[in-house]
Amino acid sequence: MLKKIVSLLSENPYTVAVSHVFILALPITMLAACLFLMAELAGVFGWQSASVILNYMGEVTSYLFPILVNFYLASYYASMHRIHKGCAIFCALLGYMFISYQWGLLAIKVPIPNSLVVALLTAYASCLILHRFKRCAQFQRLTGMCDIWLNEDGQQLYRFVILAASTLTALLLGSTALSLVLSSVISPSLNLPLLNPLSFHDGLIYELVRGFLWGMGIHGHDFLQSYQSGLYDLSVANMADWRNLGDELNIISTNFYDFFTGIGGAGNTLGLVLCILLFGRCEGYRLLAKIVLIFSLFNINEPILFGIPVILNPIMLIPFMLTPLLSYLLAYSAISSGLIAPLTEVQPWITPPVLSGYLASGGEWSVALFQLGLIGLSMLFYYPFFRIMDNQAAGHSITVLMTNRMMKNDGVDSLNRVTGHFPSMQLHMMAQREIDMLRKQGQFALYYQPQVDSHSGRIVAVEALLRHIGADGTVTPPSFLSSYERLGLMAEVDDWVLKHAIADFVKLGRPSGCRLCINVSSASLAQPAFADRVCQTVVENGLIFSDICLEIREEGLVQDPRETAKMIAKLRARGIAIALDNFGSGYASLAHLSRFTFDRIKIDRSLIGNSGSDKGKSLFSVAVQLGAMSEAEVVVEGIEKAEQLMLAREQGASCVQGYYFFQPMPVQALSALKTWDAGEVALSS
Repeated sequence: MLKKIVSLLSENPYTVAVSHVFILALPITMLAACLFLMAELAGVFGWQSASVILNYMGEVTSYLFPILVNFYLASYYASMHRIHKGCAIFCALLGYMFISYQWGLLAIKVPIPNSLVVALLTAYASCLILHRFKRCAQFQRLTGMCDIWLNEDGQQLYRFVILAASTLTALLLGSTALSLVLSSVISPSLNLPLLNPLSFHDGLIYELVRGFLWGMGIHGHDFLQSYQSGLYDLSVANMADWRNLGDELNIISTNFYDFFTGIGGAGNTLGLVLCILLFGRCEGYRLLAKIVLIFSLFNINEPILFGIPVILNPIMLIPFMLTPLLSYLLAYSAISSGLIAPLTEVQPWITPPVLSGYLASGGEWSVALFQLGLIGLSMLFYYPFFRIMDNQAAGHSITVLMTNRMMKNDGVDSLNRVTGHFPSMQLHMMAQREIDMLRKQGQFALYYQPQVDSHSGRIVAVEALLRHIGADGTVTPPSFLSSYERLGLMAEVDDWVLKHAIADFVKLGRPSGCRLCINVSSASLAQPAFADRVCQTVVENGLIFSDICLEIREEGLVQDPRETAKMIAKLRARGIAIALDNFGSGYASLAHLSRFTFDRIKIDRSLIGNSGSDKGKSLFSVAVQLGAMSEAEVVVEGIEKAEQLMLAREQGASCVQGYYFFQPMPVQALSALKTWDAGEVALSS
């Protein structure tokens, strides 16, 4: 079950982005941790002035973490959705500032936003809104109103202002509406109970809430500050009364959480760090553990929380929440039963484990040994969950995190060398790198392969095929499409192909009796507005719907069969032909014929390629007959030999395509053909 959850997370581009952005901004967290540690140590040695300054610097530095996360995440989402990166970052940062101010989420010492959750949500919402505006036809007309009397620079500035203003307005309206709902509906009916700092049951609630808040990216100590402050005062007073008046010591004290349920920081994460060091196989994880060990020994765990990550990771959140609860129960039981002594001294929370137990109990070694036992127990508890992560990690070095690349514009590119923290994360990053390299080292282009009538030899259709042309002229077939599919960008690819293919077909003069065939993915079929976009593009270019044939691969039909059937019916009702591509290559070909209605059936090239044997001929014959039974035009792909052409013709295929007639060619070569007739020689051979 857990592995299935991890797999789902690894395939989600948004969880992938959040995890890697945490890694990218990790140096800020580590710098803040260093400053906090130095401030606490300065206070221990009595250097109060230096302690105040260092603590202030640490807090200001920590406030930069959500800002950087917001910045990097907006940049990443902008690349993923192919929207203006500058506009996305501007809207995300400004939205983060405005909404944080609106909700009162500004830091106390420095009036700047200090909410990781809001930083994440505003980055996501800004890019989502920008993406929707970009694809909205009405909005495109609005942004294009001034194109006539503005030059190119003016047009870009106008679009930037309109998009940014619209996005920020939508963000603020959404935030205001949510605020009104919470204040008028939820808040009046929500009565949070006051927690008794000395209560066993309330202490369990506090620990559970603290762990959950940390797991969601909310600083648990800050959110529950009133509880902690009250407990500190009660602890100091109770210990003074115990020494002076002989009163009974309370089991729960301010250090009870620090030294029993927060060993290494909230969640008893020192056990996780040691587990990684002792049992981790991924070199990236091990290096991270070595770097953050010193912080964990002083109970500072933000670097490990964002480095694994634990935050927003439902797998690691399980032991992160349950381990301190188990430690709480064991420590409370051990003290109440007299197995170990209660804590009699208030010590700084940064006091290292084992030493902290010894000092806080007045020199009782039993408490120090009990802490060692809790550390070992937390290692065992974290181990099976971390192992799931470790087994799937790519294991690349994370030393890049400590370089000066952190603030460069291509910072997200450095993620390609970072450890994968969910399975397939590295594949996502490799896909992003491949796409970026293709964009930088060449350009995409469309090639066209004609389809000919099997009897007359006349060209009856041309299929648009995506290619990449490198800077050296190398033409690459569309093997790179798997990277676009992994990142969820196939709909954008389809739109690009559709727009440019139709433009090229218009340049050809819309050859009489010839169709333009365009491949579409399941991602496009899943979009409700896809049919309208296709029809709008056709009409704007002066074509008629019957000029277009959309080819759908078999795997594109199984994503959402019901909605796909509706989309196919909508397109066919407009007059656009639909072809089933690669028929015979999948396990559900026959089921597709009975469930969907197609105008053309394209027999997969593998069937004609294996037709040299009797068995191969029989299978090919069955495929052609099944296509014909569906009352669709049958097209045979992969014709490379004369005998294959003769077989296709004998079996009743009306249209053929392959290297025997034409190889894929650029539109210039297609338009330069002296005749749109395949030639008598080709058919009579």
